[in-house]
Amino acid sequence: MANQDQRLTCIRGDLTLERVDAIVNAAIDRAAGPGLLAECIARYPEGCSTGEARLTSGHELAAQHVIHTVGPIWQDGTRGESEQLAACYRNSLELAVQHGLQTVSFPAISCGVYG
Repeated sequence: MANQDQRLTCIRGDLTLERVDAIVNAAIDRAAGPGLLAECIARYPEGCSTGEARLTSGHELAAQHVIHTVGPIWQDGTRGESEQLAACYRNSLELAVQHGLQTVSFPAISCGVYG
């Protein structure tokens, strides 16, 4: 990245309230409003496979954009989970760079309800 001020900050809080260029999440349509799901369906009818990343606007969120990524469901650690998880972060960051996004908030991907 060409940005001179590259920092990593860890914050514990509500990702949906972050005022950043983009937040990364797989399922955030409740906080973003119905427009987000409609945009996802219209732009990406094929969905998003594990490890891939897709970009939409932020709709009703404080963030300008949402980078959608689907993390792996942990099974036993021998089914490529680590590689898939790394792909989530890598592809999300590459998408941010492609679109000139400077500030991106990530959750702990694959640490939610699905494991």
